[in-house]
Amino acid sequence: MFSFHPVKHIATGEGGAVTTNRKDLYDKVALFRTHGITKDPALLEKNDGGWTTEIASAKDPDSPCGFRWRVSIAEIESDGPFSSFPGIERDLLLLSGSGMELDINDAPAIRMERRFQHIHFAGEDRVMCRLLAGPTRDFNVMCDRSSTHAEVPARPLIGTMLVFAEPGASWLVHVLGGSCVFRGNEQSIAAESGDTTLIESTAHQRIVIEGSGELILVKFTQHAPD
Repeated sequence: MFSFHPVKHIATGEGGAVTTNRKDLYDKVALFRTHGITKDPALLEKNDGGWTTEIASAKDPDSPCGFRWRVSIAEIESDGPFSSFPGIERDLLLLSGSGMELDINDAPAIRMERRFQHIHFAGEDRVMCRLLAGPTRDFNVMCDRSSTHAEVPARPLIGTMLVFAEPGASWLVHVLGGSCVFRGNEQSIAAESGDTTLIESTAHQRIVIEGSGELILVKFTQHAPD
């Protein structure tokens, strides 16, 4: 956030907020925000089928569910229906476990058993989950379709990868395994397995990601409300 504090150029608080009274430093600091492995217990939600841990979200009181987008990791422990989220688009990637079958509305069952297998569906769809052989761990992306679009690729990182930051878009990068370093705008930040980094920029910039491991990248693009 930008601050008009008269003395300190950069200040940080226990919650991780960064403030500065210099616009040039603000542009640099605002580029990367990292969420570490340790999660706030308040973000761990119990549901009928297991647990959900929120990784990051963009709050919006005008959205049907109170956010423009939300990313979480879910542990599904039992068969049952998915919660309904009208007005929300959803993406799910299988991270671990033997997999599941999903019945979506009246369509034939979809079998998900490959790591990083991806499915997209509407939040208001009727979804019934049947586990194949024990719990699964899944990466969940939700966004308000009236204002936000999400792209969700998962890929290995070997060497160097480029991400192009731009106004009106946010990149969320979750490190599933290994480690990496983000470089851009004369700054760098390191991330390890379990870390999540949010990249936002007020200008077009090229971000270099270097390292070795597995990443899930989510690009959120804002558009005018429907």
